[in-house]
Amino acid sequence: MIVADLRELIEQIEALGTAPEEIAKEAANDALRALREKTAAGLDIEGKPFAPRKDGTPYADVSSALSVTVSGASFVVKLASPSNGAFFQNRMMGHRENRPRRQILPFVQGDPEPKEAIEAIERAIERVRQRKLGG
Repeated sequence: MIVADLRELIEQIEALGTAPEEIAKEAANDALRALREKTAAGLDIEGKPFAPRKDGTPYADVSSALSVTVSGASFVVKLASPSNGAFFQNRMMGHRENRPRRQILPFVQGDPEPKEAIEAIERAIERVRQRKLGG
């Protein structure tokens, strides 16, 4: 009985094979979509509304400036549009009392991970587990 259980466990581990890469690939676009929806709604990484601009108008939609790349078992969401101010508002100039912080993505170690990315990874883990191991 123990040998049969051990063989089953070994089969399950072998069945996982490329699971980390598959999870990253599946989670990447899901995370990007959710983060784009959040920024299009004018919300920062913590879900708080962006501070208005100096002239009182709403902060520009930066959702189109977000992109994602997958490399092996990882994915990275990038913000790549310095022309609309997102780059600078994402901590590059530093936070000061008179400058509103509109953090879009984590920038330094210790910043919170976007919950949308974590939820996308959790959903991808479950889909890949179901596909590879069933039940």
